[in-house]
Amino acid sequence: PVSWERACRAIYPTGEFEVVHQIDATLPGGGRMALLGVTVFSTYRQTLKCTLMTLEGFVLFSAEEDNTIRVFRAVPPFDRQAFGQGMIEDLRFLFFYPKDRAFSIGWSKNNEHTCRYDPDGGSLTDVTLLADGNWNVSRFTRSNSLSRSLESRETASGMAGFSKKIRLKHHGWGGYALDLTLVKAGKR
Repeated sequence: PVSWERACRAIYPTGEFEVVHQIDATLPGGGRMALLGVTVFSTYRQTLKCTLMTLEGFVLFSAEEDNTIRVFRAVPPFDRQAFGQGMIEDLRFLFFYPKDRAFSIGWSKNNEHTCRYDPDGGSLTDVTLLADGNWNVSRFTRSNSLSRSLESRETASGMAGFSKKIRLKHHGWGGYALDLTLVKAGKR
């Protein structure tokens, strides 16, 4: 029999990687922006470095996180502390598997399997494996409101833990959506 928790874990990369995404951002209020994002991370050390830039290569934001967030460059409007913290949280949500073991595993009549995690003793994270090979991840607040979600749109063959297209959405006040297209992913 298939270990569904192992299958849920398989949507996340394991190791040290450098990843480049083209980002089509829908901002609060409906504005749109096209960006490039470069992320270098280690799932072993739980560290990451990130750079957000224009398509022409102008660096808008650059930081690293290793228990503490260190910002190296931040131009307005990317210079707010909340932006840096939110970006790091988005990247952790995208690339790092929930820390605890799944406490609940179930499936639907549509042959979708869900692993539920409670990584910080209050918020819930659901990893749902869809019948078509794609997946969704949903994070809920302590009050059961959806706070963040990921939707895999096209899995990347030969690259465990990466999808060619992902929609990352922050729900609630100041919500935004990021449509990520994988440009490059490689081990470091």
